[in-house]
Amino acid sequence: MKKLLEAILIFWLLVTGSAGHAQSPCDNFLKLLKKQPHHLEFVKCEKINEAQTEKLIATYRVLGAHAPEIEKFFMRTANMPELRFVCCAWEPWPSHLKLSRRGYFRNRFSYDYEVTMFTEETLIETRSKWREIFYFFVTVALPLEAPPF
Repeated sequence: MKKLLEAILIFWLLVTGSAGHAQSPCDNFLKLLKKQPHHLEFVKCEKINEAQTEKLIATYRVLGAHAPEIEKFFMRTANMPELRFVCCAWEPWPSHLKLSRRGYFRNRFSYDYEVTMFTEETLIETRSKWREIFYFFVTVALPLEAPPF
């Protein structure tokens, strides 16, 4: 049943993405793809326009106490860079081996999902105190069209 729902979602994205004006479905992508870790809570999904490209963005959250396991999960499954404290928040930071600040994974229809994890502004600068951060957030974005070049 879930494979059928995933196929219907992808078909709908193809049809409505080519129309350019129809509403596209937005849902818990990680659950549909069977990639949602246990402690990661789905919050919302919305359609946005970012850099002249429409995207569906699913937002998730996880308590700071469980953030290390969620970070490791996306580092392993989506090749997301390790989180670093930059200025005032935790976010993926590229290294010499990983040039992107996002992770990526594909579903069986070869659509790329962009994955990132971050916090809101915080004064907590060390990993050992992550449990003091109330929530970390994860976004999974599905571009509906190729970016303009």
